[in-house]
Amino acid sequence: MPSPQPSYLTLVIRLPQGQAARAALAGDVEVLVDLHGGEVTGRSIDDEMTLSERFEAALPPGEAEAIREEHAAGLPLPGADELGR
Repeated sequence: MPSPQPSYLTLVIRLPQGQAARAALAGDVEVLVDLHGGEVTGRSIDDEMTLSERFEAALPPGEAEAIREEHAAGLPLPGADELGR
């Protein structure tokens, strides 16, 4: 049986220098998401993929793969019930 299609797309875009170009690019992405029925569920002004790689490198061997497996299984984040408090 084929695996289900992923529900998320993560992009890291190096933004142009000019503020107007940055705003236009961000606005264009929002238009495309709205046009095609997606939803922006999070955003950051940092390189989250590089940060993730650094966090992964700091974990004990095998821990990152175990976390990926938990995520693929749809398990909740540890302590997720406390996040809204």
